Amino acid sequence: YNSIGVLDETGESISIELELTSHTTAVADSESSDISWVNFPGKAYRYADGSTEPPLTIPPKIGENLNQINSGQRIAVYMMMALIFIFSIGFTVWTYWNRKTPIVRASQPFFLYMICIG
Repeated sequence: YNSIGVLDETGESISIELELTSHTTAVADSESSDISWVNFPGKAYRYADGSTEPPLTIPPKIGENLNQINSGQRIAVYMMMALIFIFSIGFTVWTYWNRKTPIVRASQPFFLYMICIG
């Protein structure tokens, strides 16, 4: 990272050069859920505790809440969705069968179809 044209307290222009590199990373094995540290040869990485030795393991995620809907609620929602589809199809069929009656003609069957479709 280079930053040129930065001014210090006196108004003098100074140049700042920083090199940010990471030589160790945590990766998950594709065949299992084990996560381990991978070291790049010839590179030293200083960890948060000041040592150059990687931690034994990466701590697991504790108390992760994905805010997912439980199965009982999911079943209830699917049942309500099915009920809405059935009523929509039923009202569409009823409108088609009664399209020639005066009350349905006054309500314009095309508009009633649009309401059934949603």
